[in-house]
Amino acid sequence: MSRPPRALTALVGPAVAVALIGGGAGLAVATDQKPKPGEPSVQLPDANSALACVVPGDSAGLDQILLNAGSPMAGLGTVLVEVSSQSGIDPRLIVAIAAHETMLGTYGPAAAINNPFGLGPGMVFPSEGDAVRYAVSTLARYYLPEGRDTIAEIGAKWAPVGAKNDPTGLNGNWTAGVSSYYAALGGDPSRRPLLADQDATPSCAGGGGLGNGGIVPPVAPEPPSVGDGPPVVTVWGGNAPVGAQSATLTGFAFPLAVREGGEARYADATCSVQDLCGVGVATAAMTHVVAAVEGRLVAGTATERAQGVAFWIVREDGNRVGYGPLASYAPGVSHGARVAMGQPLGRSTGSLVIAWTRRGTSMDPFPMLAATRPPDAEPSPAT
Repeated sequence: MSRPPRALTALVGPAVAVALIGGGAGLAVATDQKPKPGEPSVQLPDANSALACVVPGDSAGLDQILLNAGSPMAGLGTVLVEVSSQSGIDPRLIVAIAAHETMLGTYGPAAAINNPFGLGPGMVFPSEGDAVRYAVSTLARYYLPEGRDTIAEIGAKWAPVGAKNDPTGLNGNWTAGVSSYYAALGGDPSRRPLLADQDATPSCAGGGGLGNGGIVPPVAPEPPSVGDGPPVVTVWGGNAPVGAQSATLTGFAFPLAVREGGEARYADATCSVQDLCGVGVATAAMTHVVAAVEGRLVAGTATERAQGVAFWIVREDGNRVGYGPLASYAPGVSHGARVAMGQPLGRSTGSLVIAWTRRGTSMDPFPMLAATRPPDAEPSPAT
C-alpha cells in the first residue's frame, strides 16, 4: 500500500517547495533500467542499507549483514566478536564505525588499502582482518584508559573537529552518523558501547532472532529532530544565482530535502577536486537525498569514485549532476534507472558532495545550490 504524500511546507523566497513522498514509496521508477552499450552493468552502492538488528555476540549474524552489504569484511564475524569481546567492546560499534567511515569498506579508496575505519590518514593494512584488530586495539589501548567510552567521546579523538586532514568539516557528523548506524544494529547509543552496558539481547531482536541469524530487518529511521515539520524539496524558481556569469541549470532541485529551519551548511564551496568541481553540503545525518534533476542514473567510474562521486544523474541535454556516496539507497535506485526531479534517492551520511558537468566540462554547482538553498548566515558549531 502506497503512503500519502507528506504535507507541503512554505518557504520564504523565490524557490518553490514541493512535497516529498515518504521514503520514496509513492514514486515510480521506470522499468527500463538497461544501461547503454559500453556502460557498466552494476548496482549503485547500497552497503549500509544492509544494517539490521543483531545480538552483540552473534558472529554469524554480523557475517550475514556484511555479506548482504557486499563488504570486504564479510567472513570476519568471528574475528569481530572475539577481538572486541576480549576488550569488553561491543563489536557492533566496530561495524558502525566502518559503516560511517567507508560504507562498510565498500568505498573504493578504502577498499584499495583494506582500511574500512578511516584510520590514518591513509593507513594501509594487509587485510581487513588486520584493520579490525588494529581498530579494536587502538580503542582498548588509547581510548578506554582515557575514559573515552561513549560514542561522542570516542569521536572527539577518532575524528576531531577542525583536524588538518578534514578541511571540509566532515568530522562534525561523526558522532551522529556512528550513533545512527549503531542504533540500526540494535545498540543503544545513549549508553556506553561496551558489552557490560548494552543489553545482551536487544529488544529489536525479539528473543534473539532464532532461526534468522539473530537478524531482524530494520525500520528505516527518520532523520534527527533538526528543524520542524516534514522534509521539503526545494525547486529553483529562476532567481539569479551567485555571480553574474554563473551557469544555470533549468529544472533543478536542491539535492537534500531539509526540514524547515533545519541546517544545511556548505562545508566546501570551492572547486577543490582536481578533475571534478565538488561542493560539500553538511546536514543532519540520515537527511533525505533527492534527485536534483530528472534523468538516468549512471554509476561513477573507479576514478570518479576515488574523487568522491559515486553516481551521476545524466540528462539528455549533456548535463550530469554527480553525488557522493549515500548512507543508504531507496528501492529501485540502481544503475540505469530513470528518476524524476525531487525523487528520493536515499539518506545522507551527514555530508553530501555534489558535482556538475556539462558536455564533459566541469561546472561549479555552488551558484545553483545557493540559489535554491542560501548558505546559513551563522553556521552552528558541530556538536
